[in-house]
Amino acid sequence: MTAKHVLNAITPGVYISLAIGGFVYLLSPVMLGVAFALSTRMAVGRDHGRPAFTLAFFVVGFLAVVGVLNIPASFGDWWSFVGLWSLLICWLVLIALALIVRAELQRRAAGQPPPPSPWG
Repeated sequence: MTAKHVLNAITPGVYISLAIGGFVYLLSPVMLGVAFALSTRMAVGRDHGRPAFTLAFFVVGFLAVVGVLNIPASFGDWWSFVGLWSLLICWLVLIALALIVRAELQRRAAGQPPPPSPWG
């Protein structure tokens, strides 16, 4: 199991959009949404990766509300606040997806049946 196998399973669109969100904080909230949309193309770990995105969107939404309540100065200040947190969350989601996909690939290589999804 190499890093290339994991990155290929995540698909380039997902990890590139999360990496862009991890470097450009003004685009981070948008790139998180793009990565979520592109994650539907993942063949490995898609069902177990959804909770990572769900938690990420919940945290970004919560921080957006906190930002509105604490930073009423301007939209730019609020967007910077949300963007900086989204930058961190993009990296965390990328790491979580890599771990999820790696575990799934190892499970498939061992010939084990998939674990039941907690979401349905």
